[in-house]
Amino acid sequence: MSTPAPKGFGGRRLIVLLIVLGLIAVPGALLRVFCVGASCTKTASVASAVPFCSLPSQIRTLIGNGFRTGRSADVLAVGGPTTVEGGTGWASDAAGVPWPGLSTAGTQVPLVFLGTGVRAGPITEPVSLDDVAPTEAAILGLHRPHPEVRSGHALAGVATGEHPRLLMEIAITGISSENLSSWPHLTKLMSTGASTMAASTGSMPVDPAAVLTTLGTGGLPYQHGITGAAIRADNGRVTLAWGERAPVPVIATLGDDLDRAYKEKARIGLVAPHVSDWGAIGGNWYLGSDQDDVDFDGTSSRSVPATRKMLSHNYGADAAPDFMVTVLDGRSAHADAALSELIAAARKAASGSVTVVITGTGEGAPSDAVTAKTVADRIAKKVPTSGKLVAAASPQGLFLNQHTVATDKVSEDDILNAVESMPAPDGRPLMDQVFPALAVSFERYC
Repeated sequence: MSTPAPKGFGGRRLIVLLIVLGLIAVPGALLRVFCVGASCTKTASVASAVPFCSLPSQIRTLIGNGFRTGRSADVLAVGGPTTVEGGTGWASDAAGVPWPGLSTAGTQVPLVFLGTGVRAGPITEPVSLDDVAPTEAAILGLHRPHPEVRSGHALAGVATGEHPRLLMEIAITGISSENLSSWPHLTKLMSTGASTMAASTGSMPVDPAAVLTTLGTGGLPYQHGITGAAIRADNGRVTLAWGERAPVPVIATLGDDLDRAYKEKARIGLVAPHVSDWGAIGGNWYLGSDQDDVDFDGTSSRSVPATRKMLSHNYGADAAPDFMVTVLDGRSAHADAALSELIAAARKAASGSVTVVITGTGEGAPSDAVTAKTVADRIAKKVPTSGKLVAAASPQGLFLNQHTVATDKVSEDDILNAVESMPAPDGRPLMDQVFPALAVSFERYC
């Protein structure tokens, strides 16, 4: 159930956008009769002032893929030369997640499949992380119901037809293909399996909660609904993704379907820093009991021993294929070396019958990034209200306190102008563009 827009949210950008959309619906011949917009002499075009639509098409697509009405932030932004990072009080703070910018470089990540059931060689077709779960299903020989609800597809030529007893997935937060020079173990592994350095996260922002659920489901955030660590629940409150009161994903994960296909005989495990990483395996889609193993260790230093301990509980020991996911913090100096240790533990547990998948969740923010809390604090000073105006900031943008907006009759323009006018430390504008969520909802009309 989507949440209605706050009262008073109908500012100038929305008017401009609706006018443009209205003109799109008017037949070209009628425009020429009345010479609307000088259409008698030249082709009509969307003005660059239209919010969101004037962004580069690839950026618009990535942001649109990461957006779902009713779950995402109310005010979104694309940063300028100075990066904005993180959120206010959510798991994404710790990961140093950057807000969307005008570059897609941070969304390009390494991806490698290796081991049992994998044909080694370069992956040459375009690939997005929503293709991972369908490819894993093909390797396992698992038929997942309702493929039409997921954007991902199985990569051609990767699966050989041999099925492993254990599928081991290692997701590394905060890395992209841009910063692999300090990852010799990962670079070596890339040469031994089916791999590419040009996989796309498929969406922006690169919040691990969203990207890991993309890996888990085979769909993008606009489909699975986990758009970040902070999401709006059906009751209108902002909550932690996969937390106690969080809404369930809109589509099932590979782990859910594996459990269902093997009647809970498949072992499903997750070792990860945060509860919001739960989307890597899911577990709450189908009704009934679910006996998945989870360990939210909080630090990367415990990832390897926690994974070894979990694998020792009969993972890879019988005919029902098991699924283990370990999420590593890419900021840890030991993360690269941990890859070899994790793979060795998986091979030992399954007596060599194991498929390993390794990827990243996207580039982390630089050390000189401006924090989301700074943005929220500046808005509070520029737009004084009787109550808290920004319920939460996240890499998606700003979740507004809808009660405060309605009670104080805060206009959209006041908020957008407050964000637009913020200077970066060097004096240049902090944001390249700021726009309401409704602008993203109409992305297909740009």
